[in-house]
Amino acid sequence: MKPPIPFSVWRVLWPVGLGTALSLIGDTSLYAVLPTHAADAAVPVAAIGILLSANRFIRLALNGPVGALYDRLPRRRLFVPSLFLGALSTAIYALTLGFWPLLLGRLLWGMAWVGIWVGGNTIILDISHPGNRGQRVGVYQLFFFLGASGGAVLGGLLTDILGYHSAMGAGATLTLLGALVALLFLPETRGLRTATGPHQPATSGTDSRSHRGQLASAFGLLGVNRLVMAGILLPTLGLFLSRQFGQSTSVSGLTVGVASLTGVALGANGLISMGSTALFGGWSDRANSRWGVAAAGLLPGFAG
Repeated sequence: MKPPIPFSVWRVLWPVGLGTALSLIGDTSLYAVLPTHAADAAVPVAAIGILLSANRFIRLALNGPVGALYDRLPRRRLFVPSLFLGALSTAIYALTLGFWPLLLGRLLWGMAWVGIWVGGNTIILDISHPGNRGQRVGVYQLFFFLGASGGAVLGGLLTDILGYHSAMGAGATLTLLGALVALLFLPETRGLRTATGPHQPATSGTDSRSHRGQLASAFGLLGVNRLVMAGILLPTLGLFLSRQFGQSTSVSGLTVGVASLTGVALGANGLISMGSTALFGGWSDRANSRWGVAAAGLLPGFAG
């Protein structure tokens, strides 16, 4: 067993988690408000699907190469610039009009998010071992859902109060703040993996084939989840609510704009996930099978 990690894991979890959470504000705000404020961005409604999915297509091409870079380079060298690139992409939403500038911003965000998400998870694995991996990944996921839910709610509220471009400007500022936190406080973690906990022996050829099957199952499970949530629900919920209620509705005598309503609806999903992610992560550490925990997590989704 190697020597223990030379600093508290929270010295890593806080800056990497906060940087990730704040980076999401522009992206999740755009999901909440662009379908109902396309005219403010000077883009046709028919182009919204292209704009909201453009970042995902570039991630398909870059996830593997960026992961290979993280295997070879210091984590900070890739993670911190990715956060600053995320701030730039959100600033483009705030400062420009029209399809092509917004498309450029979405492509830059896709590049940034690859570096943030692949890097953030790599950093968490650096400070984890099989006995606490689920719990620490769960804590990192908590930050993710905090950013996703908080960004949707904040973006919707600010859009109704300040307008589309000012709301995006606020998102860019907060993303820049997260990048500065990571720049100043995130320690380098490369070389710390398995610093504590039992060492895992090399796998045999049979084990390798088994792992490929497990990896394929994980890909399928995550793919269906992202198709339903990010591919269908997120881009269309705002349009659905605007057709149901118009540009505003009354809730307990209070007039609520459709952007705020969409943000709250999207944020509620993230808040529920925040309450369960660390719980399920810790459960997976103690259970004999992580797949059993994953199966249990599917049941509420099927019920919904």
